[in-house]
Amino acid sequence: KHEATPDNEKGNLGYLIELCVNQMICEMLNTRLSELRQLPRPLLLV
Repeated sequence: KHEATPDNEKGNLGYLIELCVNQMICEMLNTRLSELRQLPRPLLLV
């Protein structure tokens, strides 16, 4: 967890970039984990 971002900072460029980067990282990780689960012998059991 992290501290809540004040409303007055939510519109600035740094906040928006951080939000976008976090979303991209999550999406890439989820995509890769989905690929691994589809292997004949999955490395991760979910």
